[in-house]
Amino acid sequence: MSASHVSRVAAAVLLVALLASCAPKPLPPTIVPPKGTGQLFGQVFIQGNLSLPGPVSINVGGVTVVTDASGGYTVKGLPAGKMAVVAELKVKETRYLALPFVFVDERQGVQLDLELKDAGDVDRFCKECHPDLGKQTNSRQIVRDAHPSGVRPKKAARTGELLDARGMVTCESCHSLHQATGVERFVRYPFMTGDLCNRCH
Repeated sequence: MSASHVSRVAAAVLLVALLASCAPKPLPPTIVPPKGTGQLFGQVFIQGNLSLPGPVSINVGGVTVVTDASGGYTVKGLPAGKMAVVAELKVKETRYLALPFVFVDERQGVQLDLELKDAGDVDRFCKECHPDLGKQTNSRQIVRDAHPSGVRPKKAARTGELLDARGMVTCESCHSLHQATGVERFVRYPFMTGDLCNRCH
């Protein structure tokens, strides 16, 4: 084999190796976290033991169920750990919410009865657990952010995306109802980069 032939073969091998290194790498398989065996169950009622005018939507750990005719519910397949529960009922102009946290145990079911409260004014509802600075009534409360809410913006709001149906800034303009968003404190969009702020300012 001549030296020129060897060098052509070597160049071809090098070219193939180079092209292979530039080829897109296959994506790793999507890893689906295993479902747990925990169960959460209970009854839902409206504050004052009022009867439910319709089914209540309950979301726990990304699993959504609705109550049965008697207001009972069961959520199955939950992993162990602390989880946010979002129970919501909308009837015409009225809105009711319950937003507790619960520790799920995979070895046994956990009973959690849910008391819905009037959340027509979502800011007032949120302030029961997230009061203004200096207005805490117990150590479990987390003081709310300083951004104004319950107001109609005058100079901000380049888009109405984050405003409620009345055109108002509310707690929900910036925060989810305790549902993971990938941003700390359940903030709807990243704020350290300005993404959240730039949606209105």
